[in-house]
Amino acid sequence: MSLTLMDKRTGEVTFDGERARRGLPCPVCEHLHRNPSWCLIDKARGLVICPRVASKRKCGDAGWLHRIDGAAMDLPVVPLARKASEPAQDFGDRWKRAQQRATEASRLALAERLGLPDAYVRTVPCGLDGTAWAFPMQQDGTVVGLKLRTQDGLKICAKGSRLGLIVPPAFDPNAAEVWLTEGESDLMAALGAWGVNAVARPGCTSCTAQVARLTHGKHLVILADNDAPGKAGAARLAADCMAGGGAKTVTVLAPPAKDVREWVKRGATLSDVRWRLKSRRGW
Repeated sequence: MSLTLMDKRTGEVTFDGERARRGLPCPVCEHLHRNPSWCLIDKARGLVICPRVASKRKCGDAGWLHRIDGAAMDLPVVPLARKASEPAQDFGDRWKRAQQRATEASRLALAERLGLPDAYVRTVPCGLDGTAWAFPMQQDGTVVGLKLRTQDGLKICAKGSRLGLIVPPAFDPNAAEVWLTEGESDLMAALGAWGVNAVARPGCTSCTAQVARLTHGKHLVILADNDAPGKAGAARLAADCMAGGGAKTVTVLAPPAKDVREWVKRGATLSDVRWRLKSRRGW
């Protein structure tokens, strides 16, 4: 038996568990009962739903939500979810059309708007959705939405989108180290200036479960915006990615600038970044 819980608003998987068995005992009630019960274990997120031991978070008739590491259960209430409905439209097709509409002039205009070299902007796929620049958001390799940047600088998601990671063509999911930025422009800056193995999430609190899955067993470097929301979102993500033996290491780095793009524009090199990381490694 397995159970998948999803956020109804974003479609993001928040629990993906399999039933406890002799080879996978429940870490919550194993010491209380000899035989496995209907406990569900999500090792990737460090979570357990146990029908025998109560916690502050109830998941319908399935049981109570626990952290494998025994930490206080401060996660938001996650309802027993039905299988999420498919996106209202085919964003894969919409993304293809956006790519076809993109021109050399539109990309150069974006580079000028961002204050980045054209070569940096080329590292991240970009299209045109109407008059807005568009970037594909992915879940497990499927385009599930578009992140839009309008001509006047407004950053929004296309209506009906699900939140997903922005994954550049050069990203290697098998590499031992993954870097994460907040937004597509920081991703362009990190890829173009430093050549790191990076992806971006569309906001400072989004795609936590996706990042946790992607970085399981890896070294994660979170490049946070240098403001209160960015730092808080990065700290929460770091804790979630380390829970239950997830990422090997997580390092949070807020640049001595507004964000990564501004830091790169000031001349930051990969050596500068590595030097700062040495003092912060081992979150």
